[in-house]
Amino acid sequence: MKKKKQNKPGKPAEKKDKLEIETKWIFFICIAAVAIFFIIYFLHDSLGTIKWNEHVFHRAKVGQDNGWEANISLINGGLFLRNSPLELEKIPANISGGIYNNAIIVLTPEISNCSNKRIAPIILVQFLSYFGVKVNAALNETTNIDPNYFAGLDTNKSCMDAIKKTVFFLKKSENNETKIYRDKMYKDCIIIEYEDCDVMKGVEAFIIHEIAIIEENQKKIAEKNNSTNNSLQNISSTANSSN
Repeated sequence: MKKKKQNKPGKPAEKKDKLEIETKWIFFICIAAVAIFFIIYFLHDSLGTIKWNEHVFHRAKVGQDNGWEANISLINGGLFLRNSPLELEKIPANISGGIYNNAIIVLTPEISNCSNKRIAPIILVQFLSYFGVKVNAALNETTNIDPNYFAGLDTNKSCMDAIKKTVFFLKKSENNETKIYRDKMYKDCIIIEYEDCDVMKGVEAFIIHEIAIIEENQKKIAEKNNSTNNSLQNISSTANSSN
């Protein structure tokens, strides 16, 4: 009779060790996959948000335009910018001072060649309307202006028209630099110079700087009111203690 083959000693132990190693590797791979997922998620989330002036902006898209969006109490429905507010705040702006309830946006002929010639002035009008400013559009001159698009607008307007109204003068920069400032002679004329054809960047830079000014003024008023209230409370406490 043939003898039955006996299993070599240690065979089951080897299989058990191999199974334990495989289980540990599977567990390690699962943990690593979860860790990588959370790293990518939080990294993406951090790259998709920026903070400006105590406001958190998130990446957003409106129509075909990508940009940044934030909830700002000054703006009903939130603020959407096509440019990063961190880049916009770097643009020089000397616009301290008031704005009349009536304003004119004056356009120069160069804007006819720009792709955002329509939307940029509209964005400025919408922003000003949040503060009750009534705005009309006008032309500086009619040379090389598209008559179909700009038909019906007043012509020959400039900073000289800033009499008891604010003029926003949008013009292409001669030095290829975006900047915002008030005219030296006509202080109620705010000039927005834009680089190349980036009218939107100039308009949004004005919006960012104007919001910063308004919020800073609100902060000062709130601090002054708090200081006054504290003083009144101290006076009241002193009077009560003396009685």
